[in-house]
Amino acid sequence: MLPSRSPPSPGAAARLAARLERFCGVGIGYRALGECVEPGVSARTHRRLGHDAGCATLGVPRRSIELTLQMWDDEGAAPLLLEAVDEAISALADTVPTAGSAGGIAWSAQLARECVAYAIRIRITPAT
Repeated sequence: MLPSRSPPSPGAAARLAARLERFCGVGIGYRALGECVEPGVSARTHRRLGHDAGCATLGVPRRSIELTLQMWDDEGAAPLLLEAVDEAISALADTVPTAGSAGGIAWSAQLARECVAYAIRIRITPAT
């Protein structure tokens, strides 16, 4: 007999959405300092694995966000939230590094937080 999976707990997706928003907020803080971070991975290994669009926009590699979401998710909400992350990364990919750069809107931590919050909240309202 196969073990049965317990029914989803009420609000689990909302709690995961809130957790993701906080997680991205930490990465955005690092990005604002000109750095990126990959939880559980040394700086040397992170450099070897390479930077990606998540590093440039959210301060955390996309692969790390995906793995973290999968690890935290008990209810199957990770794909929907990863879609939100991809939307935020895409929106921020068109920004430029600084206000003096040619063309585009300058990247800012506030803009990044707003993009992440919007992309998540149109899918799942985070728990407070």
